[in-house]
Amino acid sequence: ENQDSSDSSNTNVRVIIRNNDSIYFDNLWIYGENLRVNDKETKKKSINIKSIMKDRTSIKISANFISYGTTADETPKKKYEGDFYIKKYKKGYILINELNIEDYLCYVLPSEMPVTFSLEALKAQAICARTFAYAQIKNGTYEKYGADLDDSTSFQVYNALGRHKNTDKAVKETEGIVVCSDDKLATCYYFSTSPGKTEDMEVWQGKTPEYIRKCKSKDNNSPYYRWKADLQFNNYYDKENGKLKKIVIKKVSDSGYVLKLIAKFENKTKILNKENEIRAFLGKYISIVTLNNGEKVRDMSMIPSACFSIKSMNEKECVIEGGGFGHGIGFSQYGACKLAEQGKDYEEIINYYYKNIELKRY
Repeated sequence: ENQDSSDSSNTNVRVIIRNNDSIYFDNLWIYGENLRVNDKETKKKSINIKSIMKDRTSIKISANFISYGTTADETPKKKYEGDFYIKKYKKGYILINELNIEDYLCYVLPSEMPVTFSLEALKAQAICARTFAYAQIKNGTYEKYGADLDDSTSFQVYNALGRHKNTDKAVKETEGIVVCSDDKLATCYYFSTSPGKTEDMEVWQGKTPEYIRKCKSKDNNSPYYRWKADLQFNNYYDKENGKLKKIVIKKVSDSGYVLKLIAKFENKTKILNKENEIRAFLGKYISIVTLNNGEKVRDMSMIPSACFSIKSMNEKECVIEGGGFGHGIGFSQYGACKLAEQGKDYEEIINYYYKNIELKRY
């Protein structure tokens, strides 16, 4: 799969722009200067998709920069490079943004990592994000829609904050470089903050690839290095199981991640044994999360990580204390920043979090 880096700069990626929890839009307005429809000039600055796609199932719209909205008078919040492809389905319209993969990464990095981080940490993140994107192009998850991935946390957050000169520099200086294991693209899992040690696929009940390394990573530069969450059992009523009465931790990994949680309801006992499932379940009961720096966060839909212990509990509420943010597998962003500040370059950082890997131009 090795290609010359000049080829990588010609690779495009197709990103589904999600409509909150759905991939479908009931209506779409497209905005831009001198919009082109199927490569024909229109001189228009806005196009209503419903009116232009009456007899079409798909359309391509281009401009130097392009935006979208769901009503005629909406002020678009974001600009996109590349082209928009809109496809019509029974459930609604799907919006796909096609652009060069290196430009795509320039919009991923500021959305996934603080732009103030050291350049070598940003370079390491760029390489991980690039590897992940190329792996998704081969994955086929959205193949039936003619797309490679979407713009959400299920893949990589894309264009939440626009571009930035620091992250543009990190992408440019690592152009085409990916992480490989046994001459194949590695799946570069990454996350925000470790509680002191990274994890492997045990937290997802999966088989761990040989390149995933469990290692110490003291990420105390992150506000999420340690946190406390107050859970109110009255915050959520489970229609099927009734009111939550008690939670019990049954199994913990050597890094401190909860692998099995028992939830005792009025009507039933439920077993949760997946990291994401545990975090989302407890997230329904959060009233407040207090971070390492004293900051209080009230609008979290999940607990920051599955690395936690129960500090106190009664029938109405529970206080849990934990560490880290994210799944804990692979590359820690705050840990990478710390390594960069200690003088490590991007290659040393990536090799710290992964083992048996090579960096190659794709």
